[in-house]
Amino acid sequence: MAHGLNGCIRGNPDSFSHLNRKKIYRTLEEYLTLAEELAKKNNGILPNSKWLKQNGYHGLYAYAIKNKGCFSHIKKTENRPRQTLMMHLKVAEKLAEENNEILPNYKWLRDNGYHGLNSCVSKNHDSFSHLRRKKTDTLQEYVELAKKISEGHEGILPGQKWLKQNDMRKLAECIYSQAESFKGIKQKWHSGVRKIGE
Repeated sequence: MAHGLNGCIRGNPDSFSHLNRKKIYRTLEEYLTLAEELAKKNNGILPNSKWLKQNGYHGLYAYAIKNKGCFSHIKKTENRPRQTLMMHLKVAEKLAEENNEILPNYKWLRDNGYHGLNSCVSKNHDSFSHLRRKKTDTLQEYVELAKKISEGHEGILPGQKWLKQNDMRKLAECIYSQAESFKGIKQKWHSGVRKIGE
């Protein structure tokens, strides 16, 4: 949502000129000062890139990458070293071995901290082709799931936001893209209740 507003402001600056805006862009000197302050608060070490991004310091992170020499006097927390394809293969094979020779699906890997492995598998399909993957749910299984959930909610399937907040993003996406298949199921909607696919 914020990205859409930001794009709208950039595309229509005159329409937003009456609003006072917080200064977004900083100079190299301001970023250096900010980095030194953050390092001082963190026992003399600048937090790693993940922390900087999660705490709203995207600009500082980008500047530090582009101007490494200017930030060289500040100690930095080391990011975890990136794993190689061979390291990911070993982890995947071990997970499959522990899981009846089936590599867990994307959602399980994501929820259990294997983000890097997920990324590696998606970029290197051939290297992982010897491992069986947990089958992805079918459209019919999603329809049955939607019916089951609606039964537990007085015959009305909760709205898209609820589904996404309750880790059912794939079901929400499936309803959106395959509405005809869910025809007849009632779903909570912005203005009340609607029948999906009508």
